[in-house]
Amino acid sequence: MPLSVLRKAIFVVFLSTTSMVAQAGTVPLLPRAQKVFKKAGPTALAEIKKNGIAGLNGTLQDCYGRAAKQPDLKAVQYCFAMHVAAMRYDMAVIQSLGGQGSSSGMDVSDAVEMASPAFHHVGYADAGEILSILESWIDAFLKE
Repeated sequence: MPLSVLRKAIFVVFLSTTSMVAQAGTVPLLPRAQKVFKKAGPTALAEIKKNGIAGLNGTLQDCYGRAAKQPDLKAVQYCFAMHVAAMRYDMAVIQSLGGQGSSSGMDVSDAVEMASPAFHHVGYADAGEILSILESWIDAFLKE
């Protein structure tokens, strides 16, 4: 999934008219984001091959549930990285079949909704701030 599509989806669905792009120095875990994505991506794809998108959705729900109980954002970053990798794969498969869109649970709004409780647990209350962090992570995940 192209970076511009993910970013646009975040803005269209969630952000107000105010730009919420975070600066690299203020985004938690940004330096490790690409490394996490490279580890989480193959895990997500292996789960899809083993149990399909529905199986991955269950795995993601479990992952986010565990992440919401952690004292920091490391676990949710991994879950979110798996989710982004799965969204890219899902979109590529659908496009290869001549379609558009995504499977159930495989869009940015689902990922943000599932990640938010973990952010709330560690003290992030502002939706704009959470979205800004997630957007910055996506940028780092997909940086070539």
